[in-house]
Amino acid sequence: MASTCFRAAARVASAASRSAAAGRAAPFAGRAASAARRAPCFSRADMALLDSCNGLLLLRYSASCQPVPFFNVVCNPTNRQWVALPEPSHAVGMSGFDSDDLGEKPKPRTLSAALAFDPAVSPHFHVFQLVGKYRELCFTVEAVEIYSSEARKWSLRQSGWSEPVVCSSTRRFAYLDGFLHFATSSDAVAAVDTAGEAWRVTRVRPRCQMAGAGLVGRSQGRLLYVDACKHGDGDALSVYALEDPEEWTLKQSVTTLELLGPRKKKPLPRYSAVAFHPDCNVIFIFDGVWSVLMAYDMDRKDVSAMRANFTEASRYHPLFSHMFPCTRGQY
Repeated sequence: MASTCFRAAARVASAASRSAAAGRAAPFAGRAASAARRAPCFSRADMALLDSCNGLLLLRYSASCQPVPFFNVVCNPTNRQWVALPEPSHAVGMSGFDSDDLGEKPKPRTLSAALAFDPAVSPHFHVFQLVGKYRELCFTVEAVEIYSSEARKWSLRQSGWSEPVVCSSTRRFAYLDGFLHFATSSDAVAAVDTAGEAWRVTRVRPRCQMAGAGLVGRSQGRLLYVDACKHGDGDALSVYALEDPEEWTLKQSVTTLELLGPRKKKPLPRYSAVAFHPDCNVIFIFDGVWSVLMAYDMDRKDVSAMRANFTEASRYHPLFSHMFPCTRGQY
């Protein structure tokens, strides 16, 4: 079960790195082209895994031997096909917090990037970049930059959401029915379509004092939301499903004590929901205290340990088809 839906980040990164080094590549575009030609050898140190979607990976690369900017790469490590994307108007990939964000007039920057791809609907993919500013240590999304592999260009769209969207996560994205969804820091889910024309925010539950970004994901053709991080035996893990575009329904709630059982050893567990199984009612949970990855079966209400000494992971579902979203080898 886990082998087809959940892989350790280092293992996926290694496979992607080999794909980029040895795979069939579509032509580069812009300055990314010349950078890659001058530095054809990639290493894991030059790469960051940003997102994955239905078998494709979104990576941020840099040529360590050349003073060139970072650039995005989309690849399928299963068949070793990959392509580098042209530069967007804002820095690519995932930008962390730095001292420049503390000024009176912080500059817009990219917090995170996401990949949208559904081979059952179209052979083309989209890449989203959330662009905004840090205010009081919170990142408010002001615009979204979208790349279309069909149009072969980026487009910048100013936020069309009806309220400020504060994003505190960097890898909590789900693509479903033409919309990219991500959890906000106020128990809500923001969504935008691939054209940057339709925008919506749905409240999972009323605002509460302990509100925080949850985990949103796709499972069995529906969108699910679960509390992302809990502490101690008194907390509960709550699972919601989006029944229609505007309403979330509580499907299940289980306490930490029911989920993990009594703990004789201290400290108390600190667990995080990290992924949904795409085909089963299963949530993958990471216990940060004991470094154990677990699978919670919502139908059986049973937890099984999958791997100990676990550090980092990213969801990944292999795409064995040789279809790759390109036209005559060009983007």
